[in-house]
Amino acid sequence: LTSGLEYSLSIQPENILGKGTEMFVSALLNETRPPETPQLYPPVLLNSTSIRVEWNEVECTQRIARYVIQYNISDGSSSNEVIANAETTSIVITGLSRYSLYSISIAAMNSIGTSLFSE
Repeated sequence: LTSGLEYSLSIQPENILGKGTEMFVSALLNETRPPETPQLYPPVLLNSTSIRVEWNEVECTQRIARYVIQYNISDGSSSNEVIANAETTSIVITGLSRYSLYSISIAAMNSIGTSLFSE
């Protein structure tokens, strides 16, 4: 079955006495889980304190509300989060510390919930 499609089913009971009344049922199948995790592409260095982060567009039946990007200095001394709107697949992060190694992860959010953060 595919999420977002309507399915119809007819049921007609039958036994040794004959057939009963046929009943029709239809239902719209909706996805009820958070979106898949976006995939981050390698960041693009813009200058010594700025990078552009890009990711793939996540497909799901429930509209993506926003993306959450977490970036942390690898030694744990700094942790930050940026929210990106659903219509974009890239963001520029500024104000980074020079000569520091960062880890970056992303998650997608919709009305059902939040995806796992990327590795």
